[in-house]
Amino acid sequence: MATQEKKRKKILPSGPNRQKKEAFPPELAEFKRLVQELNTKAATKLQAIAAEAEKQAHLADKAGQILLDEMATCAPERITPLASSVDMILKKTTAVVSELALRLPKCFKAIYDKKAEKEIGWLRQLIDRSWKSHS
Repeated sequence: MATQEKKRKKILPSGPNRQKKEAFPPELAEFKRLVQELNTKAATKLQAIAAEAEKQAHLADKAGQILLDEMATCAPERITPLASSVDMILKKTTAVVSELALRLPKCFKAIYDKKAEKEIGWLRQLIDRSWKSHS
């Protein structure tokens, strides 16, 4: 009987990765796929993400949430490619800027919590060199 109860309960991840699963509009499926598959800073991949974000600008809040959720929960080696995609989107797609700006502090805190020193140093350079000059 006890084993049947365990099977019925939905098991959620524990710790900092525990999140509510939110349904995203089907129009963002391609954007989400591109973000989840991003492992390098290849220009073509970054451009594809930025183009898809621009195409779905009317869903900027959800697109921003997808991207920053991925950054907050990814492996440390994926932080720089994802931050590069944020950088490209911020420079090309004005509709997403306000949505990303609202969520960046929480996302950066999650990155700092990972103690990924190399990636944190790279993010500092990105902020100092790129984002401050565009603000």
